[in-house]
Amino acid sequence: MAPRVRPSSPPPGSAGRPAARLAASTAPRGAIGQAPPVPGAAMPAPERWSLYRTLCLWIWRAQSRRALAELDADRLRDIGVHPRVARREAEKPFWRA
Repeated sequence: MAPRVRPSSPPPGSAGRPAARLAASTAPRGAIGQAPPVPGAAMPAPERWSLYRTLCLWIWRAQSRRALAELDADRLRDIGVHPRVARREAEKPFWRA
């Protein structure tokens, strides 16, 4: 799994204006003062990070469920998981929590 990245600190002088910064970042694409979205254009940074986090989560789920499926009943009992529960979890698709 990829390391977590801490958000950068706000620019100097903007600490007293979190609402203004939030309002600008949540404006819909194509709003007044912004260019309309163009197919194939780069996604804004928050959308890219959201996609990146989702993909990392899906990869982690797939790997952990594959590893869980490979454990035998004795090892599952050692970690306190019933084999039936482990099988049910391992059979879930990676996109389902």
